[in-house]
Amino acid sequence: MFLEAPELFLPQYGGYCAYAVSKGKLVTVDPDVYVVLDEKLFLFSNAEARTAFENEEPGIVQVADGKWAEMESERAQKKGCFSCF
Repeated sequence: MFLEAPELFLPQYGGYCAYAVSKGKLVTVDPDVYVVLDEKLFLFSNAEARTAFENEEPGIVQVADGKWAEMESERAQKKGCFSCF
């Protein structure tokens, strides 16, 4: 399945915690804490972050998408990596 559609298995937001991204922060994740929504993989730093994310759905994905776009744009302007923030 992965070989047929790898984009379906890539985590959103570069593999950072989806809930943290929705708040404009970059936080590492626990790969065992995740949720799949609309065929997209969202990772979280812990179970509490996942629960908070799920409690704010619907709508939080759009917020996180917007924050992520801002973060990527800022990174591109700095021509650096996210770890440089």
